[in-house]
Formats: sequence, C-alpha cells, structure tokens
Amino acid sequence: MRIRYLLFVVLALIAGFAASAVAGLLVSDYIFGRADLPEANEYVGIIELGFEVQEITAMSTGGEVTVPVKGKVNIVLPQYVHCPDICHWETSILSYVLERLVEEGLQDKVVIITLGVNPYYETLEDARNYLQARAGKFMEQGITWLWIQDDLGTMKKLWAEYRFLVKPYCVKEGGEVLDLPVDLTPSDVERYLNECEFLGVNHTGGFAIIDANGVYRYFITPTDKGWVDGQRYVAEAIYNKVVQLIEEMG
Repeated sequence: MRIRYLLFVVLALIAGFAASAVAGLLVSDYIFGRADLPEANEYVGIIELGFEVQEITAMSTGGEVTVPVKGKVNIVLPQYVHCPDICHWETSILSYVLERLVEEGLQDKVVIITLGVNPYYETLEDARNYLQARAGKFMEQGITWLWIQDDLGTMKKLWAEYRFLVKPYCVKEGGEVLDLPVDLTPSDVERYLNECEFLGVNHTGGFAIIDANGVYRYFITPTDKGWVDGQRYVAEAIYNKVVQLIEEMG
C-alpha cells in the first residue's frame, strides 16, 4: 500500500501540471528507487511500471463497465468537458494515435477510458456529446472510447487506483483562485457555481497504459514543451507502447 501511495505522489508531481520529464526522473528516483523512463526527451516522459490494477465497475457512456477492460490494451486518462486547457490537448494527442490504430487495423485491440474528473456538475450526456463531437469518426471506425462518470465515491476510487490527482478550484470575480476540497456536497457545488466565475478542476495530465491482463505498464506524460509544441511526439510514444502491448497479446 505504501508503494502505491508513493507512486500516487510521484505521478501527481510529475504529471499534475505538465512537469518536466527530467524533474520526474529525479523525484521518482528519490522516492521509490529509479524509475525507468525509456525514450524520455524534451517532449515526453515515460514511466515504466508493473502492478495489477484493481477492477472497478462504474457507469459510462456505454453503460455499466468494469475497468480495466481485460483482453484489450487500455489507454486511461483524466478529463472533463468544461476543462479550459489540457483535456482538449489530450484529445488532440489521442486523435493521432487513433488514426494510426485504424490505419493498421488495430482498433479492436484497444479501448480508451476517460475517467471524468468533474462529477460535481457534469453528466454522462455532456460526455456523450463531447465524444461524438471530438471522436465520433473514430468510434464509427471501430474505436471504443468510454467516458466514466459516476458518483463522487466511485470516482475517487478510480482516481486513486490510476494515481490521478484531482483538486477542484473556484475562480472568483476579479481573478482570485480558491482551492476547494474534493468532497464537495451538492449544496457546496450549487453555492460555488453561483459565487464563482468558473468552477474548475485541477488534475493530473497524461496517459496510463494498461495491458490486456490488467497490469499498469506505463504512464506517459508530455513535458511543458510537449503539451504545446510536441503533441505529435507524445502521440508517437503512446502509439509505440500500445503496439508493443498488442504484440505481446499474440
């Protein structure tokens, strides 16, 4: 349990707000021994892991689903529809990955899982509309992309299992930013929606890659430069690791 907690801390520090791959290497080396970052460069860092992920059942845009989905390579990422920045960059990165997978006829070997990080006021219908607008053509070509949005308790279990840090915040009129607790009640949410110019969620940015046996194999995160100028390189890193795990499936 302690190792998993430390991993949560490391991933939050490395990927929480697009920290650099070099900083990630130093932090991970200090906390739980040297983590292998193959192909780390100015655009992307890759942490090599190897622990089994607990199965959790939750509601998604495709109905009730148990994740990770066994028998497929899972790409798991945190997003929310009203995100002002990196969530949409993550979608852009995945668009390149999905295009390559479709071209190679590998779409049935992979499942994309978004863990919604805004259960406070977003719904599954919001998620369906987003996926249709941003990934509809890929889903029509056989890609499975499920967006999980369930009650706060279930989402907290999922965030913890995949080591995603989630922290709501409120932007007040005039620009003041207030950090809010994760355990917002419906009445809290209603109050902050009225009081805030924007009620948002800070969260880990990056991509968890889970193999067909449910083992957490890699965490891939863009560097500061990768988010803005190197999305293609990040996508190539994700694609290469996914293909590697598909080949391992035989």
